[in-house]
Amino acid sequence: MEFIFLAIGIALAGYFIGDGLKNFNNPTAKSVFQKWEESDVIEDVKKKYVRLALETGNHSSIARKAGISRDTFRRWMNEYKDEMLDLMENEGTTILSDNPTKGELLEKYEQAMKLLGEKELEVAMLKNLIKKNESL
Repeated sequence: MEFIFLAIGIALAGYFIGDGLKNFNNPTAKSVFQKWEESDVIEDVKKKYVRLALETGNHSSIARKAGISRDTFRRWMNEYKDEMLDLMENEGTTILSDNPTKGELLEKYEQAMKLLGEKELEVAMLKNLIKKNESL
């Protein structure tokens, strides 16, 4: 049994060393871990744009802000829309419809004011902490 684990360990080491040797002549090449990390960052950015589009209902302006075509943004929407809708539902965030009613707009306004109040409270608490630390 130990032989199997040793063989797997050697195979993994060979893979990662091989990846390093392939990039030996190209020191600016990215490692496997850097590629994974970057893909997560890129996905997070895509998801944030999709969420912003869902919250505002304005897909064209979001695509322009992202610097991408509407077709590319449409693909992002297809890929991440369900995930973002679930996340927003769990957070209690509402989505504006294409033609929002006065009630929907009022609800969205109330959510924004609540978030603003929470942020103002956070800022006040942080200012108090800074004052306490400065007085020590």
